[in-house]
Amino acid sequence: MRCDRCQRAQATVHISTILHYAPSRDEHHFCADCAEVVQTSSPSLNPGGEPLVTLGSKVVTSFSPEVKARIKAANDKLSDLDPILQGFCKRRAYILQVIDGLEPQRTAWARDELYRCLWLSTDSRPPEILNRGFYPEMPWSLCAYGSSLFTPSRPRRVLTLDLFRRIPFSGLARLLDQRLEEGFAFLRELTLEGVLAKGQVVQ
Repeated sequence: MRCDRCQRAQATVHISTILHYAPSRDEHHFCADCAEVVQTSSPSLNPGGEPLVTLGSKVVTSFSPEVKARIKAANDKLSDLDPILQGFCKRRAYILQVIDGLEPQRTAWARDELYRCLWLSTDSRPPEILNRGFYPEMPWSLCAYGSSLFTPSRPRRVLTLDLFRRIPFSGLARLLDQRLEEGFAFLRELTLEGVLAKGQVVQ
């Protein structure tokens, strides 16, 4: 099936808008590049954005088997690093959160007077993952951040530290444990008073 927009590339992203008050659904089929353009320019087709008037509708996105295999490959390779993350969490009494999907990531976190988090995420954009899946030079970043807890009486504030940026996956295993410990040391020193005084306000 060809892309509805460019009429050249193979359609790998399928978007259906289901109108609960209508007997049929509105379906679109796009290649990965056109899907990003369309979802950016048409807020009603962007589940993560602020939709236009879409009362009574639900956006459903599905992928071809080939694209699902590429997404799974990226998630499977990230899971190779889970023993390093699990070892860190066991040593430091942090909780590991596994986030699979189109943008695979891991967070290791703890909460007391602050929310203390180490966040490993890919710098590859979704269209690249849809087209390529996993590749050895796929870039990743790790940051540490501490934030005040939400209360109605004060804005939430956060302090962050980049531990590495855009490191290829092929180099992560050698680097990850050391940088997790550096992030832990940064987070351990944070205090609520310091975050409230120096942190950036977040919504």
